Amino acid sequence: MKAEQNWKTYFESHGNFILASTFPRDNLHEIAATVRFHPENGLTVMDLVEARTKHNWNTMIYEAWIYETGNQVRQLLGEIESPILKQAVKVYAEHHGYFDGDRESAYKAIREASYGSDGDYSEGNSSLDDEEF
Repeated sequence: MKAEQNWKTYFESHGNFILASTFPRDNLHEIAATVRFHPENGLTVMDLVEARTKHNWNTMIYEAWIYETGNQVRQLLGEIESPILKQAVKVYAEHHGYFDGDRESAYKAIREASYGSDGDYSEGNSSLDDEEF
């Protein structure tokens, strides 16, 4: 009976998201967050995406953190085969701004944090030269 309930909840979560996706909604990200990843483990899209945000890479520098978070979520998308799950992850992550980071801003923020805001890292004392990336 437990297995049947797990499958029922799994399909209901997918069905709710599909229906919600057909009409413009302000809370689509909330519905996307509840989509079940698998019927037996109970993990939701929110669980999967939020787990990827806990990478602790440069958490003190927001630009670097958000850039790496976007990379982590893109990696998650590459691991998912279901188009419904992929769309739910995208909706949830986009709403929370996890794709807003970019490489240039991230490395600029790291340089400024390392060498000050004057940007004086051009004398060869930077370990973050562009050639390394």
